Amino acid sequence: MWLSPDDARSDFILAASALVFGTLVVEFVFRIPFYPSGDLSLWLTPIWVVLLMVVPPRFLARYREQGLDAYGLVGERTGLADGLLLVAPLLAAGYVRGFSGGSVVGALLGRLRGFAANGPGLVQLDLLTLVLGVIVLVAAGGGTMYLFGLLVVRARDGFRATDMPLLEALRTYGLGAVAVGTVLGLLISLAGSGPPTWAVFLDGLAMVAVILLTDRLVATNDRTTRATVLGPAIVAMVAFVFSMGGGLFSANLAVSLYRGAMAASVAIVLAVLLETRRSAWTAVPLVAATVWAPTCATLPVAPFISLGC
Repeated sequence: MWLSPDDARSDFILAASALVFGTLVVEFVFRIPFYPSGDLSLWLTPIWVVLLMVVPPRFLARYREQGLDAYGLVGERTGLADGLLLVAPLLAAGYVRGFSGGSVVGALLGRLRGFAANGPGLVQLDLLTLVLGVIVLVAAGGGTMYLFGLLVVRARDGFRATDMPLLEALRTYGLGAVAVGTVLGLLISLAGSGPPTWAVFLDGLAMVAVILLTDRLVATNDRTTRATVLGPAIVAMVAFVFSMGGGLFSANLAVSLYRGAMAASVAIVLAVLLETRRSAWTAVPLVAATVWAPTCATLPVAPFISLGC
């Protein structure tokens, strides 16, 4: 279905607003005295994620009579195999970070470990919390793919910005976002309010490796627009700065800026993969890895569930 630039811009703004402003509303609801607490509150988390990150893009796609192409998932699914190699640096970094704080089993669990109780040198898993953790991570991964996939496609159709080679966009903006994020991370690490210095370097190196592996999937004649690559990255940055980790006026602003810059680098790689068309499905393993691996290279998830770093 052909989509006018005005309709595409409208969809982009609506989907982005659901993430940014919807998260602010949810965090306000969390503070209501009668809001459930404890385990019940945790079980409500995937529902909020679905409402803010899955329902809006799905509704917009169905309203425009589009299928998976609304999220940039077109072409053959052979890109899934390429994605396994692409995400290896992130998974390795997540394993090292997980192993540094516990056991081998705990490191293999990735973010699922946050739903487990640590025993002496081991990880004790309760079946119910394990199921909850899987549901939360699946909701986070699906919501991220739906939302940011739609943002890439709508930015492509809605914003007629400067045309440029796709490789140039990946190398310039992707590496630039990693550099900014690493510098910010080192600053907050030295100030004692962020991840340890070695973890900042590890996350930065992992993202540089991901960008270099993505580089080989992009043909020299592939082209895109600046807005297609930067639009979703800006949304990721804004989400962290304005509505996650305390918001714009919190004491954690520097941490939010760091996480926002790292999220922007992931959003840029995601946009580049979707723009190649032939490697679009490679974006699915990328999103899954960012949700699973406990690094700072992850896109924002609403509400701010335990995808911290």
